[in-house]
Amino acid sequence: MSMHFLLLWDKASRNYSAGHGSSPRKSPAPSPSVDCADVAFDMLDCITYLSDGSETAKPTDSCCAGFEAVISLDADCLCFALKHSADFGVDVNLTRAAALSSDCGVSAPPLSKCGSE
Repeated sequence: MSMHFLLLWDKASRNYSAGHGSSPRKSPAPSPSVDCADVAFDMLDCITYLSDGSETAKPTDSCCAGFEAVISLDADCLCFALKHSADFGVDVNLTRAAALSSDCGVSAPPLSKCGSE
């Protein structure tokens, strides 16, 4: 499943990036400091825990390390990953996603801060 997910993630992130390129302007806007599609790769080890229907009792250390990396780079990328998880073939258990901060002992903004776009 991991290889299949990686291939889907790669394809979707490329399609997302290609479809969301900047439009031609006289003075282009500054590019974002991070690409959330790339940053979210740090959380690949969380899929087993966060997948809807998972029986995994707790997140792995590598999941928590990836979660912490995403939060430290750009907390908005967590919202991006959750909003686009279905695009990558992953149904996320939002209850577990909301608890990931406390489960991993990582300070992160609550998911309620993820506004709709």
